[in-house]
Parts: sequence; C-alpha cells; structure tokens
Amino acid sequence: MTQKGSIELTKKAVMLSAPNDLVVSIGNLEQLVSLLEQTPRNLFSNKCYREKKSYTSKEVPKGTKADAIGHSTILADDIELDKFRNKDGEIQFARFAESFFGIRYVSKEWLFLFDSKWQLVDDSPSHCAMRIKIIIENERANRKQIA
Repeated sequence: MTQKGSIELTKKAVMLSAPNDLVVSIGNLEQLVSLLEQTPRNLFSNKCYREKKSYTSKEVPKGTKADAIGHSTILADDIELDKFRNKDGEIQFARFAESFFGIRYVSKEWLFLFDSKWQLVDDSPSHCAMRIKIIIENERANRKQIA
C-alpha cells in the first residue's frame, strides 16, 4: 500500500553494510522493537530525539514525545550511557545510538530507521518498529550467507 509521496517498504529495501568497526546489534535492535511496541502513539515522534530539550535524563520525562533513539536510552546501563554525555550532562544521542545499535550515523541504514522525514509518511512507533524488523531480518540473512 503506497501513498503518494510515501516510501514503499520491502524486504529488499535495505541491505546492511556496517563498516568494519561497527557490528550491528540485533539484540539491541530487538529490545528497541519491544520498547516501541509498548510506546503510546501520543508519546512518539520522528521529529526529534526528544522534545522540550530533555536531553539529560535516561528516561523520557513523563508526557514528553521522543523518537526511537530518544526512547532507547532506557535500554542502556548507566555506565554505558555516561560515555555519551557532554560536559553539561546532555546525552549525545547520535553517538550513543551509533555505538548501541552498531549502525553508522547518517548511513543509508540509519536514515531508513531514524530519519526525521518519516514523520511525513507515518509518524508512529509501530511503523518505526516495522522498519527495524526489516533491518534485523536483512542482517540475519546477511550473517547466514557469510557463515
């Protein structure tokens, strides 16, 4: 079902090609899918990491909208998350997500998963979870081919 101006998602849409220094974390992506499947629609937006500049807390503050990356910080332990804070204690979301998920910032895979332009197509956590599942499936297929 393709609407004018939307992007049709297929299993062939994205072939993962992480650089040698990053390994795609299927486990962390699966945790994110589970989290997104529990995220209320009214607390999700692809527009920004988090609204209201709530960049210091591990959890998304109550009533604050966030994208997949903004919500994902709850999945990391404090020690890991602290590696990605600036001098003001703000989480550097792109750096965190690149390391946590093993997907290079602004690569084609990153854009497929996290680009803010998805808000114009389907700005829901379920749609984001669907895209992540496609990446997971492709990564598993790639690993089987290599093995």
